[in-house]
Amino acid sequence: MALCLAHIWEIAFKQGLGRRISGALVAEIMEVAYAQERFAEPGLCQADIFTLEALPLHHHEAFDWPLLAQAAARGLTLTIGDSPLQPYDMALINVCA
Repeated sequence: MALCLAHIWEIAFKQGLGRRISGALVAEIMEVAYAQERFAEPGLCQADIFTLEALPLHHHEAFDWPLLAQAAARGLTLTIGDSPLQPYDMALINVCA
């Protein structure tokens, strides 16, 4: 399983604005993820950037674009909590469905 730091960045940003995204702080989320040693931390690479450029932008949440690009470029399944990402042609798991 890959843990994209862009997602953690989004959680930290929104929680910094006072919007509680999860019951835990970012440091706690990352500590648990790394303690389980089941997560890889893929950085963005050239292929991700080229994929992002080619993706149709069905929705305008900039925090999701790196996640979409990495999932599309690397053939990963993207776990989401909202439905605006459904139009993208990739494997998605909606955890709120």
